[in-house]
Amino acid sequence: MKPTSVLLVTNIFPPIVGGSAVVYERLAANSNNRLMVLTARRNCDTGEALEIDHKMESLLPYKVRRINYLRPPERKTINLGKLYHLYSILIYLRLLLNILYTSWFMNVKHICIGDINSFGWIACTPRFLLNADVSIYTHGEELTRTLWSKAADRRRIRSLAGANKVFCVSTFTQGILKQKFSIPDTKIILLPNGVDIETFSPSLSNLQNLNQQNGKKYRLISVGRLVGRKGFDHAIEAMGIVSKILPNVQLDIVGEGPEYKNLAALISKYQLGGLVTLHGKVSMEKLIEFYRSSDLFLMPNRTMPDGDTEGFGLVFLEANACGLPVIGGRAGGAVDAIRDGRTGYLIDPENIEEIANRIHKLLTNEELRQQFSKNGLAFARENDWKTITNRFLDTLDCNL
Repeated sequence: MKPTSVLLVTNIFPPIVGGSAVVYERLAANSNNRLMVLTARRNCDTGEALEIDHKMESLLPYKVRRINYLRPPERKTINLGKLYHLYSILIYLRLLLNILYTSWFMNVKHICIGDINSFGWIACTPRFLLNADVSIYTHGEELTRTLWSKAADRRRIRSLAGANKVFCVSTFTQGILKQKFSIPDTKIILLPNGVDIETFSPSLSNLQNLNQQNGKKYRLISVGRLVGRKGFDHAIEAMGIVSKILPNVQLDIVGEGPEYKNLAALISKYQLGGLVTLHGKVSMEKLIEFYRSSDLFLMPNRTMPDGDTEGFGLVFLEANACGLPVIGGRAGGAVDAIRDGRTGYLIDPENIEEIANRIHKLLTNEELRQQFSKNGLAFARENDWKTITNRFLDTLDCNL
């Protein structure tokens, strides 16, 4: 049987930052040029052109096709008045024409939608026009969040019903698809996130002597977009407790986002200026350096009142791949990303004392920390991106 050629339609793709962008880039990079990407040149939230290195992109081991917008930009970024709706229709029409052209003339047999709330309508497009089957790739937060209107929610339901297959990254997301949207088991494919074990790996010293302390500071690392569901505020509050017991402890928070000022205020409130540092966005090289020089990964993720939650938590796997035990919230898909009591701990993300106790236990019990580190490293290596991508492509070849 001839391998299926796949077109991934997504607005969330590098240089856009985020876990979903990493997932799609890694699937494409490991697809042996079987997956093509249709994405945007501009950020639809700001209207600004993305910083794209077109020369480097042309050398990638997969094809990337870009158009200005895949969905209409926010109203605040463009002043068209009553013409805004007409402009939106034209954007969607151009997207559809690009999909039709690619599927017909580039022998695409499968279209994968990477953002159901923006492009789910593609799943309802007649198959004879698309000349391809359609799947939807779901992470979790796009299914749990309350949408802006009942009409949008109905479109999401129709989109899931219209897809041939629905991929999900965790048993949590799988449960949402079955319970909230009544998607049958035959349509759901559970495909956990992977990790790039060549990029994320322990330092040689960690491999030889995992996290052994010789009087240096204990270092914790937190990585992610600075938004409420990541629970960085509770991480800081827990550090206020831990620092009174272990004065030689330090937390580095890597990432940018709307909660930056609030987190900075919390650091000041608890007088943790010398112990907790907000580093903002850093290069990949610097990120790996942070992981390798740390002893423990912490992200007490939680579910927000509007349903926003962690779909999986790719950062937990990345930390494991660098030899770190992890602590995360018992919420969303993190329950699949962490093997509780083996690769790290799942905690009640609203219980600051429990977070602090788990931090203290792992930092002061070197034997336990080393065992979690070894277990986490093995778990990460079982879920490398090459294995996950092959499962994704094999599913399309065999089931559609």
